Amino acid sequence: MKNSSLSDRCRRLGSWLFLATFAAFCLAQEVVQDKVQDKVPEKVEEKVDEKVPEKVNAGIEAPSPAKPPVQDIFAVRTWAPAQVEPVALKEAPPKRPQVPQLPFRFIGKIADPDKSMAFLLGKDDRILSVSVGDVIGGVYLVEKYERAHLYFIYKPMKARQSLFVGSAS
Repeated sequence: MKNSSLSDRCRRLGSWLFLATFAAFCLAQEVVQDKVQDKVPEKVEEKVDEKVPEKVNAGIEAPSPAKPPVQDIFAVRTWAPAQVEPVALKEAPPKRPQVPQLPFRFIGKIADPDKSMAFLLGKDDRILSVSVGDVIGGVYLVEKYERAHLYFIYKPMKARQSLFVGSAS
């Protein structure tokens, strides 16, 4: 029983504390309002009581508040970006054509007794036997053999290319 009587006492004490705090708050609010009303000057009250003659305000109209512009609430709206007119780009100058790689691979060389040299070249699945001055496929001219290189001229572009063919001996 002591526990229940102790809890009852705590509840009663809490209720009284709440009521006392509430009463103090209300009393403090009344005191503040009284002080604010006491500070209002009497001259202001007199001016408020004076009546303004009606003729003074007769020709003056109060300005009307600015109205916002009317917008079409049913206008089409989209998340898509605005369409931009295509701009003509300057065309890049045409690239200078490049000489293709030599389509040949060196297989070997054959030395003739009369001091002329023949070279065996592989192209695709064929083996070609060429010497200096020969034209291969109407496109490549075998120009010379010098310092372990065989020099070709690519006739369409008149460009020189070389192929390593081993030692000069």
